[in-house]
Formats: sequence, structure tokens, C-alpha cells
Amino acid sequence: MNERSDISPKQKVKGSGGFRIGRRGFLIDAGLAAGALVSATSFSSASSAAAMQAGAAAHDGHVDRSFKCSSEPHRFRKSFYDLTDAEVRLLCSAVGYMRNGIKDKPLSVDSPVQWDQWVMTHARHCTEAKPGVVDQVHWSWFFLPWHRAYLWFLERQLANVVTTVLGQDGSKFALPYWDWISHKEIPNTRERAVNGAPSPLFGYDLSKENMVNDDGLGFDNQGLWDGYRKPTPQYPTMDPKNELTTDSKEHIEETIKYMSPESIQFMLLLDFEDFAGRAVAPQAAIPTPDGMGILEHYPHNNGHDWVGSRFGKNRNMGNLRYAALDPIFFMHHANIDRVWSLYQRPQPDPDVPWGSHKYIWGKQSYSFTDIDGSAVIVTVSDIVKCMTNITYVEPQVSPAIAAFSPQSVAQATNERMMTLVQSTDTLTTKPLTVQGQPQPEVNKLLGIFDENRTHPLSLLIVETGPIRYSDKFTIKVFVNKPDADRLTSIHDVHYVGSIRALDSASRIHETEKDITHFFSIMIAPSDSNFYNLVKPGESFSVTLVPVGPSQRDESFRIPVKSIKLKVYE
Repeated sequence: MNERSDISPKQKVKGSGGFRIGRRGFLIDAGLAAGALVSATSFSSASSAAAMQAGAAAHDGHVDRSFKCSSEPHRFRKSFYDLTDAEVRLLCSAVGYMRNGIKDKPLSVDSPVQWDQWVMTHARHCTEAKPGVVDQVHWSWFFLPWHRAYLWFLERQLANVVTTVLGQDGSKFALPYWDWISHKEIPNTRERAVNGAPSPLFGYDLSKENMVNDDGLGFDNQGLWDGYRKPTPQYPTMDPKNELTTDSKEHIEETIKYMSPESIQFMLLLDFEDFAGRAVAPQAAIPTPDGMGILEHYPHNNGHDWVGSRFGKNRNMGNLRYAALDPIFFMHHANIDRVWSLYQRPQPDPDVPWGSHKYIWGKQSYSFTDIDGSAVIVTVSDIVKCMTNITYVEPQVSPAIAAFSPQSVAQATNERMMTLVQSTDTLTTKPLTVQGQPQPEVNKLLGIFDENRTHPLSLLIVETGPIRYSDKFTIKVFVNKPDADRLTSIHDVHYVGSIRALDSASRIHETEKDITHFFSIMIAPSDSNFYNLVKPGESFSVTLVPVGPSQRDESFRIPVKSIKLKVYE
């Protein structure tokens, strides 16, 4: 996992207080690409109505065109907390237009650039993905580039609305990011927080709303609001005290933990597949083996669930089919992309065979909707090489991660992996306990850590067979606790972590026995439970406890193949 890569997603932009994304940013800052970029230009100011008609015609005729690198305005994405009131109003107006249109410039629900069409694009590539038809963009190394392009095209569309509909300079528009590393709450701005006003994502100014008179604001003050969120204006923060059940309280505790500066720093130490997702073949009908990276597994999944629902299908962000209906979805993913921009370890060159299977990452292609409504074919190579006009501006009140030195995560790391448990058992809605007996090589691995030394950064990796269960689920993992059940607390000394998967209807197609999924549980050096429980030469047990599925649900069946330990020394 030490293949060389020229990609360096985190590069300081002189005088900007932010970071460029992509290889081109690295070349510019290194002085190696002088003159390689043409000057940025703003989007075309062609009639919005004409653009919509052209787009509809292109889609009806199934006309796709290839993506071409071109000059784009440099966009500076800021923390939502740092937006001015004027910037929030502009964002409300642009999103509101894509969702609802406006009186003198209506936007048809059939338009390919209407908000719901963007929502369906996400749904097709996650919960509706079908092997060999539409590629799944979760649970693999395609998770990060696909969502980067998704943000890029939506941002481009919103900027076009700013120019052609709202009459302002769209070249200066950029999506904000939800900085949940330092602000674990429904995003609010500093300006509103100081004045005691609720987040504009609860409705820009609810005091102006009534059922009789125009609110007089001149824009859609409900543009960022989504009525299906779990947090409310009264309880907008990630706080276990705001939850009703023990499960939800503990879920919030873990969400806070995995969004902490410490956890993000440890994620940045992982190799690329552990961080971003397992390498799978481009256009693979059955991508096997696959697996979520830690960035998707923890802050991504937990953030979706906190904004939406813990379980069930009644709230948008908590359910992937409807998640992108909520404007906060894009701010959440902008922060995921921002964390990727901080990653400094070797990454795959998109055009060079990489990893043990020598897959060429950049060959994977997707279709996105451009500002005129036409479909554009984009490859991962295009995404990595061309979508480099984004700078993530550091938060004005910098959290620990903002001051994090890239050199501290770029140093060489020894990685070793050993199998702890070989299993042929199947996890159902009842807890499953599997036995482990450390082999000599495992004894040696575990033996290098004694009570007088700091524990290493490690991953406990659970390998499974096909999963046909389509709803979300959580699996708590305990060591030497065979009597663990759904009520056993995460504060029990035998608890070592959890697996958390969001919903996906596409999983019902998993019938092939050779399908393999990997789920990684990050064990930070400060998490001492595992190394206190698994010791050289001693047998041990691992108990997997499903949470979420009804105990009578016979469709929940997960073959467990093995449990491995990967140690970063």
C-alpha cells in the first residue's frame, strides 16, 4: 500500500487561508505548472429558460458528451458558521429557485436541473444501484470522487442560477461546508448565533411567516429548510441529553467521538483504502471485495443518521433514497470532501494501475447534469485532474484539525495484518459469538505491545459474505463478552466498536456467494479495551450484536467469514 502518487490534495494557497484540492493545486503551489491554467471565466449568461429547454431536449434524445477540462472560476468554500447574512440569503435564494422556482421565472418539475432530479441522481447511484446497470458509489474508493463531482456540478448549477436568475455574479458563489469537527449542531452562522437566532436551516426567519400575508423578505426563506430532520430549533446540537432512548444517546456519543479532531487525525494516518474505501474494478458488475473507508463508515454515516433518523424511512438524511432532498446533505459532503483534501498519504494516480489488483481508478465513468441540462460523461480521472478550482477556507475560529500539520501524517508507517478468527457462521438478529485462538504470528504481533507501551492505531476488520438486508443496521462488537445483547452498553469494558451501515435497496441483488464486504472498526491508541482483552497466547471470543432489525426479521442474515487485525506501527 505504498504505491507512489503525484496527488497531494492538501496544499496551502498562499494568502488564502485555505487548501486546494487535487494534483493541479500541488503543481501550481510547487511552481511546476506556470501557465498551465487559463484564466478563470464566469459561466455563460445565456437565458435560463433557453438553457432549460436545451437541456430537456438533450436528455430526451439521450445525447451525452464527454467532460472537457476548462477554466472555471476559483471558488472558496467557507464554513457555514462564517457566512455573512447576505451570503445566506443568496444561498437560500439559489437553492429555493432550484426547489420551487420563482413567480416570474418558473422552473418546471420536469426540468433536468430541478432539485428533485439531483436527488434522484444520488438515489440511483446508492440505494437504487444495480450490478452492471448503475454503479454503486458507496462502500469503495469511488465514494469520494463521485461525491466530489456531485458537489461540483450542483455548485456550478447554483452559480448559474445566481447569474442568470438572481442577477448577481455567480463566479464568486461557492457551496459552504458544515464543519462538524468544531460545530456539532445544525449549521448556524456566527452572526445569527450571537444574536440568539436559530439556524437558517430551520427557516431563515420564521417570525416573518404567517398564513395570510407575504413575508416581505423578497426571497424563499424556507430554501434551506427540510421538515424531516430530527434536530429541532429547540434542540439543534449533538447532545446525548437531547435523545430519548439509550441507543440514541450512545449513538450521539459515538458520533461526537468520530467527528472529533483526534479521530480525524487518526483517520488521516490510515492508508488510502482504509481511509477512502477499498479498490474495486472500474465498471465492475459485481465489485468484490469491497468495503467502506473509515471516513465513510464513521463521520459520514453517523452524520446522516444524526440529521435524519436513527432507524426508519421517515426522515430524509437518515435514508439514502431521499437524503439529497435536504440541503444540509451537500454541506455535510463538502466537509467530507474537505477532510479528503487534508489527506497526505499516497493516493492512486487515476491513470496508473494501482494496488494489488492493478486497477486503474480513473477509468470509472459517471454521468452528471450540466448547467444547460445536458448529460456529461465524467471519469474519475477528470474529477481528480480537472475539478481543482476549489479552496476550502479555514474556519475563522480554527479547530485543532485546521492547525494540523500535513507533515505529521505524511511520515512512513509500518502496517501489518493478521487473521484473528476464521468463521463460517452467519449473524442473524441474535448475537453471534465466534472463537479466536491467536496463532504464533498473531502472538508476535500482539506481544510487541505491553502495559508499559502506547497502544498502536489499529483496525479490527470484519469480513462478510453477501448482505441482502436493505435497511440500515448497526452491529456492536464485544470481546470476551458472550452474553452481550442489544442492551449491553458501549461503556462496557468489553465493547470495542461498532459497524454502521446505511440503507440500500441494491443489496437485495447480492446473491453470489463470492461477494465479500469488509467493515473496519478503528481502534485509536487511546481505546485500550481491545488490547486489554486480547492477549498473546490466550484464547478469546468476539461477539457481534445486531441493533436495529426486528428480532423477528428473518431477512437479516450476514455470513461472517473472518475477523482480522491491522496494526499501524
